[in-house]
This record gives sequence, structure tokens and C-alpha cells, in this order.
Amino acid sequence: TIVEMKLAQVSKRLSRHYGLTTHIDGSLYDALTAACLLPDTGARNVDSLLNQQILPVLSQQLLTHMAAKQKPHSLTLGWDEEEGIVLAFDVVQKTQPEVNDD
Repeated sequence: TIVEMKLAQVSKRLSRHYGLTTHIDGSLYDALTAACLLPDTGARNVDSLLNQQILPVLSQQLLTHMAAKQKPHSLTLGWDEEEGIVLAFDVVQKTQPEVNDD
């Protein structure tokens, strides 16, 4: 479907640029597919939702992680009716080197 193709493009971009493995929850597929069924906009609504609601939040969260020197290795994208896009990053915690006080 168009929704699967668009989300696959996002996943490929995240993998290529950030090394992220992306998992897409069924709730996001369902929400975007439902948006495509609106008679006024159809499939064009997917691009609108991605470009105006999903990608800006995703970019902001990625920048926040990078600023905190956290490197997420995977991401789950989902949808919540009340909150909208839901992002769950799995971050590799860097361990601090042990300091030897000898």
C-alpha cells in the first residue's frame, strides 16, 4: 500500500543517516490508512501527515538525543489517538570509564 511504501522510505532514511533500526507499530499504519480514506484528500493526506506531524517530531527528538550524546540504535513509531505520534527510542547507554584513584 501507499502507507507501507511511505513508511518504508522513512525507515530507510533513518537507517542510512542514523543507523537506526525502525519498527512501525500497527497503530501508525492504521491511523495513516484511515487518513487516506478521507474523500477530500485521499492518499495525499499521508504526505501531509508525515511532513507536518510525524517527521518534525521525529527530527526534534533525534536532535535532542544527539545533543545529549545519546545514540539510539532502534526506534518504534506508533500512533495514539490523544497524543498523536508516539516515538520510543532504544538508547545504548554509554558506560563511564572507571577512574582509578591509586
